[in-house]
This record gives sequence, structure tokens and C-alpha cells, in this order.
Amino acid sequence: MDQDPRSRSRDLTPSTATGDETPARSLASPPDEDKAARKTESPPTSVADGEKTARTPPQPASSGTSAPAPLTAAEEAKVEQILRACESQDLLSLIDYASTSGGFVNDEARRVAWPILLGCSGDPEIESPWQDLPVQQYERQIGLDVDRSFVYYPKHQTEKELAIRKGELSDLIVSVLRQNPFLHYFQGYHDIVQVFLLVLGPTASREPVTRLSLVRIRDFMQFTLAATKTHYKLLPDILFKADPELCRRVSDANPSCALAALLTLYAHAIREYSEVTRLFDFLLAHEASMSIYLFAAIILARREDILTMDPDEPDMIHVTVANLPQQPLELEQLIEHTMVLFKQHKPCTLPWLTWFQVSRYSVLKTTQDLQTRTSQCLGEARQQFTRHESELKFFEDVRKRYTFARLQLKKHRSSAKVAGLTAVVVVVAWWLAKSGSQPAFLRAFGGSMLLEPLRRISSFFRATRLD
Repeated sequence: MDQDPRSRSRDLTPSTATGDETPARSLASPPDEDKAARKTESPPTSVADGEKTARTPPQPASSGTSAPAPLTAAEEAKVEQILRACESQDLLSLIDYASTSGGFVNDEARRVAWPILLGCSGDPEIESPWQDLPVQQYERQIGLDVDRSFVYYPKHQTEKELAIRKGELSDLIVSVLRQNPFLHYFQGYHDIVQVFLLVLGPTASREPVTRLSLVRIRDFMQFTLAATKTHYKLLPDILFKADPELCRRVSDANPSCALAALLTLYAHAIREYSEVTRLFDFLLAHEASMSIYLFAAIILARREDILTMDPDEPDMIHVTVANLPQQPLELEQLIEHTMVLFKQHKPCTLPWLTWFQVSRYSVLKTTQDLQTRTSQCLGEARQQFTRHESELKFFEDVRKRYTFARLQLKKHRSSAKVAGLTAVVVVVAWWLAKSGSQPAFLRAFGGSMLLEPLRRISSFFRATRLD
């Protein structure tokens, strides 16, 4: 972590360390085929046609080698209702559909609903071709991360098809970040963008990914992890309100155990395409803090397992909690529990005033209002990013100065004690010289050993007429 913070990419793999930042480690872990036995909806083999926009009628996904199961009559009816809500821009209905069983059901509905929830206009800003913009210093890391993408889904892809997808993913990430060079890439950003690419296609993804980056996850793209810490530091507060006993048990596990899941909207942890897209339905429909409540719900769901762990092994608890999102999840139950948890313990009611320490420019607060998060212009989002960055730099400077002062005080503690004692002696001697008396307490406690030096110093003051 000695790199320039503006150029480093942040590794999001959980660690047993109890510090706030996790040590760097490769995300290139081999796929675990034995744990991916559940049937899932596969993404289309052919990437969606890039000419579709957020406002065009949805087109059926290209059939892949593993086609999704046919929809039931109820699911077909729900998709029709979702599409009608999209046509009428009924945001409240879309949020309701995203929060109920099945979410948006399939990618046909998601291709229309996701851009609307993100506030896409269908007319992205006119900008210079991204290929003509300056190369960013983290593009090499992007290439390394893209090479490790598409591990768990889509399935049954040829090497050629995977190479095409990886090229599209790299171009999509680089184009967004070159056009917004103040955003700092973090390792795991590619996991999020990968999901958008598979659902929306390479061209139609650009505006939604841009708005997601600026309006929903810009805290994670600051020059430091300080803004990200304000997210996962809310986790103990939520747990304390919901279950004080469980909160005490996991209190020794640093809240950074939630870092990987929160940074990537759980895309790095969940290995099934149908599950990660279902979860995106829910998270995109709600404010940014909802993902923290979701992690709390995951911990609460594993309450009995955690309480049986040895409290004297905080590192083991940390690793276990960090890996919870990778275990099989009952998503619909978790989403329902998350909604209840959020309604019962709103952010502003959490203990220890943690919520009030969150910057007003953080997405935790700017996405609270539905109209703001779905209609905020990118210029305003960029301005909030800059102001938040200025705040973070100010507090970082204060922290460094405070740390330096403490180190200097510790380093020169002996000298400081001598200087302080000398100052006290001089002041007392000056007072004695001025008063011309010797208090009883000095005679009682100091004796001649203390009084003699004071007499000599006071005599010096009298001789030099300093009294």
C-alpha cells in the first residue's frame, strides 16, 4: 500500500488482518464447479445489439447453448407489468417489482428497467471519442482484471467468444474512465461492469455504467478508501440495533470484512448469473445504503453458526463473515429481511452518531431521495464528487499532522519532560524572588535539597532585577 493513492487499484479480497485496508492479493481464484450446481438463467451468448438504447422496445435475448427456463404465466404477466411501468416512467411500481419475488424476472425487462432506475435519458452527453483521450495510468491493471473476468458465467463459451467479450468489457471500462478521469479505478469494478455488459450489451451499457459510477458508487472511486470506510462502518450500528448479542460476537471482526461485497455490489461474491442480476434489480432500485443492510441481513441469517464460533478467534470470525456472501443464499428471503431491517432501523436512527459523520456529499445521503438519484445530472454528480474529495483531503491532512505531532512527542518525550520540569523550577524561583518568602510546603516536602537550587535561581533573578 505504498503506491501513489491516485494510481493504485484497491484489492477487495477479504483478509484476516484487522486493519482498515486489506493487503493486495490476486482475484484470480479458480472456479469451484462443485458449488455451482444450481440451475440459473444464462446470459445471452451473443452480446446484445449495441444500437438499442434505454428507451427502445426490448428485444429477445439471443439463444445460447444453455437457454433459460420458460416463464410461467405469472412471470410473463409480471414482465408485461414491468414493461408498462417503464413506458409510463412509474418509478414506484418499478421499485416494488424489484423488491418482490423474482425481481424483474428476465433480461428482457432489465434492459429497459435498469437504465430508467439509473436515470438514463437515452441521449448521452456528446463527448470526444474515448480512443482520442489520454491513456490512464491504471489501464494496465484493468487489463489484468479483465483477463480474469467471465469465470463463472456465461457458461459454454468458446475461447473466441470469451476473447470478444473481454475486449468489449475492457473498452467499456476504459471509455467510461477516460471520459471521467477524476474517477479512480478499484479492483472489482470490472465485476460490476461485466454484469451490465451481459445484460445490456456493449453500447447500451455505456450511459448506465457512467451514471452508476457517478451517482451510485462514486464514493468507492475516490483517491482513498476513507469514503468507503463510512459505508462499512455503518454495519456494526445496524447489527447492534437488530441483535446486540450477535453484534458483540462479531465486534472483534473488523467491519472491513464487508468491503469486497459492498465495493462490487456483491458481483465479486455471487457466482450465479441469475442470482447476481436478481440482486442488481433490488440494489439499483434502492438507495446506496441498502447494500449495507443486505450484508447485515446475511450475517443475521447465519446467527447460530456465528454464535457457536470461538470468541477468542477474531481472525476466524472475520474470515467467516467476509465469506458469507459466497455461500448459497436464499435471496428472496434475504431481500425481504433487508427491507424489514431498513424500515425498522433507518440510517438516521442508528446509534453512536455514525450516520451524522457521513459527508453530505456521500452517495449514502445523496441517493436517499428517489427523484435525486434518478434525475440528477452528471454535472452535479461530478461537483459533489469534487467537494467530497476536498473534504477527504482536508481530513487526511489533519490526520497526518496529528500523527506527526504524536510521533514527535513520543520521540522527544524525555526532552519534553526535562524542559517542562525546568520551566516549572524557573517559574517557582521567579515567584520566590518576587515574594521574598519560602512557603511552608516547600520546606516540608522539599527540604534543603529542593530549596537550595531555588534560592540560587531566585538570587539570580534579584541580581538581574527581573522581579
